[in-house]
Order: sequence, then structure tokens, then C-alpha cells
Amino acid sequence: MGLSTQKEICEIYPDITIRHDLRSGDLGTMINMHGRIYASECGYNMKFEAYVCRTFYDLGMQYDPDADMFWLAEAGDHMVGSIAVIAKEDNIAQLRWFLVEPEYRKHHLGRYLFNKALDYCLEKGYNQIFLYTTLEQKTALSIYEKAGFILDHEEESQSNWGHPIQERKYILDFRRQP
Repeated sequence: MGLSTQKEICEIYPDITIRHDLRSGDLGTMINMHGRIYASECGYNMKFEAYVCRTFYDLGMQYDPDADMFWLAEAGDHMVGSIAVIAKEDNIAQLRWFLVEPEYRKHHLGRYLFNKALDYCLEKGYNQIFLYTTLEQKTALSIYEKAGFILDHEEESQSNWGHPIQERKYILDFRRQP
């Protein structure tokens, strides 16, 4: 079972705090986490890190703190997890930058962050949320599918991140939820 409350997070990880505000250096830290962790776990190269840089550049040019929300998990002054909901047109949002340092995964910190993001989408009244991922993200795929995300499409990536990958787009339509 995943963690459901901030209290449970604090009991297991007394050094963890969750914040929502973006501060100077946060985007660079998230780029570093993505580059470092995905190189280690998936064999992705610097082209992947450059792609992540571009996604944060795009965010920086259109960031709206009234519509976009981040959950940044920190242990002391070290970021150990992140997830974001980015508002799109037509009452749709995108789930982005979902990543947790490996040593913080065993007690479901990622599932906690993910659940907070979904709760936020429901509170905001989004009709739909979508995300992009790769077939290699087995644990994340399980979390998405258990939450009701449906595979929208899949294609082999031409991104050349070190080896061929299958990219997937998943959608959760809140209007179809019971």
C-alpha cells in the first residue's frame, strides 16, 4: 500500500519535507536528477538530458504558479523526489517530471507524490490528465495503470537516447471515472 498522508511520510522519512514553490536552482536540480538517474538505470545518454533541459526551458517561458503545481520532496537541502501537474488548454493537464531518488523508493514516496498530483487534478476539476513515459519504466507504469490511466498510443522513439525505446502516452479521463 502507498502512503496517504504527510504524517506517514514524516514517520518513515523524518527528514523529508514537501514543498510546492519553485526556487532558483530547482529546475537545474531536476535536470541533474533526470540525467543522472536515467543514465544509471536506463542507459540514456546526454541527448536525453538535453531533452529534459528543453522541457524545463519551455516551462520557464510559460510557468503559471496559479495553474501549475509542483511537489518537491527534500531531505534537508537535497531534492529527493519531484512531480508536477502542468495546465494545458481545454481543462486538460499534463503530469511531468515524476522521479524519486532510488534510496527513497522503498517506502512509496513516489506513490505518495503521485497521489497528491492526482488529488490536485481532481480538486482543480480537470477533465483529463496525460503523461508520456517509456516502456522501461515498469514501476511507474504499474502506478499509472492502477490509477486508471489508459494507453493512448505507443511508438518507437527516434530520439536516440542511447538505444531505441518505446515511448507511450497515457491518459486518465476523470469524466469516465466512477
